[in-house]
Formats: sequence, C-alpha cells, structure tokens
Amino acid sequence: MNKSQLRKRAEDSLRSGRTKHETYEELKMMTSTKPEEIAKIVQGVPTEKVKDTNKILQILLLIFIGIYVVLHIFVVYVSFQYETYSALFWPVFRFIAGLIIFFALMFYRSEAYRFVLFWMGLGLLRSVLTLFTSGFDWVHLVDIFLYLIIVVLAFLLERKLFPAYQVVKELYQNRLGEDRLRNTIRFED
Repeated sequence: MNKSQLRKRAEDSLRSGRTKHETYEELKMMTSTKPEEIAKIVQGVPTEKVKDTNKILQILLLIFIGIYVVLHIFVVYVSFQYETYSALFWPVFRFIAGLIIFFALMFYRSEAYRFVLFWMGLGLLRSVLTLFTSGFDWVHLVDIFLYLIIVVLAFLLERKLFPAYQVVKELYQNRLGEDRLRNTIRFED
C-alpha cells in the first residue's frame, strides 16, 4: 500500500470517529510499511473533533489569506496601470502562491500549514527589513500586521490540528523470557 492509499484510509478511519491511535494500530496491521511512516501519515490527518473545535481559527486564517490574495491582485492591477511590468513578477508569484495555499488549507493539508509558516515568515522578514531601510510607511505596517496574524494563526492551527506523536520505550519479554525494551508509538487523542 502506498502513502496516498494509507492517507486515504487514515482519513476514512478518522472521519468515522476513531482516534488517531486506533487508526495507527489498524493501519499498522494492514501494511508492511514502517511504523514511523504510518505514524507520520496519521499525524498529518486531523480528527473531526479537532477540526470542529478549531473551525473559527481555520476560518480566520482563510479570511486573512484571502485578504493577502486580494491585496496582491490590487498590486498587480496598479502595476498594470502604471506600466511597471518589471516589478510585476513577484506580486503575480505571491498571488498564485496565495491561491495555492488557500486551497491547500481548505483541505487541511499539514504541509500547507508548514509552508504558510515559511512563506509568510519570509514575507514578514522582508516587510520588517523594508520598513527599517526605507522609513515608516503605512503600507509596510499593514503588510507586517497581516503577515504576523497569518503566521500566528498558522502556528496555532498546525500545533492543534497535527500534534506530534510520542515514541515510548516499553518493557516486554521476548520468546526466551528475557526482559527487553522496544519503541512504541503513541498518539495523545
């Protein structure tokens, strides 16, 4: 079974109301994939309960990403008005990246939250540096505020929707009756 099939099974299992640990144990029995790989797949799928409890934060994040996309549409429009085609690449690129991020977040992809942290963190850094080098400007201040809100929301949601699993050392007896330790993966549901 490949990773996309495992992810689909994990989504179906979690949608039916099972916990992450139950889903992990079920998938571990179904396939010969390494337990760590299965754990990473299950970790990347949020439960319905967690989605429901964080729905407001998710909606706020999507709204602010939408504002980000709309502002970059405006920048592209202004660039066309003043015929500054040389400065058009980055606003168009950020607009397209914003749309991709928006749709990936709608489907609760764990990679999208990490990418938002990276992408918007770079944007925040760029805006802060621009504010300090070119002096005070309301546009950059709004830009910093927008980036900061998006980074904080993405960080909170990434931590709540995709909590890390734990690797616990467990004592067991082998066939010879000797006490041994083995690593066991546990999810806190």
